[in-house]
Amino acid sequence: MKTFDIHQHVNFQPTDGVSQMEEDYDARIRIMDANGIDQAAISTSQYYYRPRGLDDTKKINDLIAEYTSKYHDRFPVGFGTVEPFHGEESIDEIDRVIKDLGLKGLCWHHMSLGCCIDHPMMYEYLRKLETYNLPALIHIYSEAHEEEPWRLIPMAEAHPNVNIVAIAALCYYSRIDLMIYIMKKYANIFVDSNVFPWSLVIERIVDEVGDDRLLFGSNLLPVPKEAGFHHCHSLYEIDQSPSLSDEQKKKICFENAQQLLNILK
Repeated sequence: MKTFDIHQHVNFQPTDGVSQMEEDYDARIRIMDANGIDQAAISTSQYYYRPRGLDDTKKINDLIAEYTSKYHDRFPVGFGTVEPFHGEESIDEIDRVIKDLGLKGLCWHHMSLGCCIDHPMMYEYLRKLETYNLPALIHIYSEAHEEEPWRLIPMAEAHPNVNIVAIAALCYYSRIDLMIYIMKKYANIFVDSNVFPWSLVIERIVDEVGDDRLLFGSNLLPVPKEAGFHHCHSLYEIDQSPSLSDEQKKKICFENAQQLLNILK
């Protein structure tokens, strides 16, 4: 069963270069191979230092593009980022990220940015993504006020033609029912499979929402070195699930990402 992982982050700094890429790649590939992950999309962790503001964000986007170019066979997709507090200047950076760098969408972790996912600039960013028919990946970390699931609702309503992937949204039991409700109500909301082990959430999503808006995502990280970050529990659950058909497993692990990103054909 071919696997494409939509949720992996690199921890680059704007001053990093080839040696940091090679170190990350070697460690990341070992973990992917150990888990049976064929390919992945990468994005920045957004914990990078940015004393030069937008210039540092541009450098991070350059590094993501260089990484996907250098290691295209295993990382054919990269997601860029822009920051709401950079304001209107970020609109031009979205054009550059997509047209010049060839990245396939944008990713945000607002808890690291100091603003909420429904910040007014985010609506401008989604409007721009709509012109390119590319997705927005938005972390939903329910323990953080900035990333509460309900904040997706006005964004989904304002931009029904933009596909929004709520990543890590199934990790928190107290918000799973709310995420399922939101997915039922808004057809442009997707989730990834990054879950705590033995949660049965994957089967619930398929049963209650369907099998076409669940994407395999691991959040595997070479650093830190704790084993929990290096073992993909959700892939094991998908593979071993007695209630998912082989066709459903293929859709979750590869085909849904293929269709969403219009790649890998």
